[in-house]
Amino acid sequence: MNKKFKKIVALVLISVLSLSLLGGCGSVASTKENATTGEKTKVQLWHYFSATNQEVLEKMITGFNASQDKVEVIPTYIARADLMKQYTMGAISGELPDIGMVDSPDMASFIQMGVFQDITDLTTKWGELDNFYKGPLDSCTSDGKIYGLPQNTNCLAIYYNLDLFKKAGLTEADVPKTWDELYTVSKKLTTAGTYGFAFCAKGTEEGTFSYIPWLYSAGADIKTLSSTKAISSMKFLTKLVQEGIVSKEVVNWGQTEVRDAFIAGKAAIMQNGSWQITTLNKLSTEGTLGFEYGCAYLPKDQMNASVIGGENFGICSDKNKEASFEFFKYMMGKDGNAEFNFAAGKFPTRSDSMATQAIWTTDKNYKVFTESMKFAVTRGPHAEWPVISEGLYTALQASLLGEKTPEQAMKDAATKAATVLK
Repeated sequence: MNKKFKKIVALVLISVLSLSLLGGCGSVASTKENATTGEKTKVQLWHYFSATNQEVLEKMITGFNASQDKVEVIPTYIARADLMKQYTMGAISGELPDIGMVDSPDMASFIQMGVFQDITDLTTKWGELDNFYKGPLDSCTSDGKIYGLPQNTNCLAIYYNLDLFKKAGLTEADVPKTWDELYTVSKKLTTAGTYGFAFCAKGTEEGTFSYIPWLYSAGADIKTLSSTKAISSMKFLTKLVQEGIVSKEVVNWGQTEVRDAFIAGKAAIMQNGSWQITTLNKLSTEGTLGFEYGCAYLPKDQMNASVIGGENFGICSDKNKEASFEFFKYMMGKDGNAEFNFAAGKFPTRSDSMATQAIWTTDKNYKVFTESMKFAVTRGPHAEWPVISEGLYTALQASLLGEKTPEQAMKDAATKAATVLK
């Protein structure tokens, strides 16, 4: 889909969505009315963070506002689905915030639509880009230009139930490091009440997120989906399901359901994200987890691989560009990036921020994810990522359920991706 057509679609969406969204945007309108009052430059920030994430973000904003007398950031919460619609409408109407937040794989699409400003000059002058991890930072770039900064991140690894390992006559030395080892060990761990391995294969972006590391570990990528290497990754996962090592129910499981199966002892090893450590540690402290667990790199085929998750912040308005970037320097600076992510249970996007909290680099489980960030890849970045993603999670489900062979599933995914890849 080219840029002109995207704008036509956005224009149509305005007429369809405006009435449904007006009622939820009163706070945005009211804050814009206040933008011309007071001595400070008022900077509007739209986000979809809720619960703990929202509390931590607002605390950071309060801290920034109190730290200087030039800029005041005013946050507005908008539910994620509505926020994406607001950006689409704003690309035509010009009604956009000064700062906007998006999920990292959505960034490229909104860059193409003109939602985010080029801030390459500001980031160059700042001089701190070398501190950001390449994967998260890549999701903010397009054609060599920078349109935002990654604010938080996460990735995938494996969790293992050490108690179930011991019951199967295995030790931590047997934690799988390769695909072959994962197959052998998971098969030994599979019993009447427990699957050896579990991963998310849901028919959404979650499924794609889960599958990407296997694709890249095989030496393939989104441009080589019909290659022998790409097909081998799908064959491997399908084999695990066909042999009963992985439940067929994983096609209905998100990361939360995978975690729940692991906690219940129904999966001895799981692929999941860094954010699950907080939950497992809490249960362990309360004495309700019932077993000792550990984390390790995702088993590899040709190379180590993981996948990037997280949110980015971009500057949408040229009017308050420099004022907005002052908040970026506070929030995404070394200390700010560490403060937010430690409090929110996420991971920093900067290597120097990671070094400020010992738990990220010394705790054996957190360290697995910290180190995995070095070889984690982004989803895209590509303006048509949703099209590519749909092809991937559709292929994954079709192959695991036996509706298509791994070869045909991947060829179909490649055909779909080819419609948008150049």
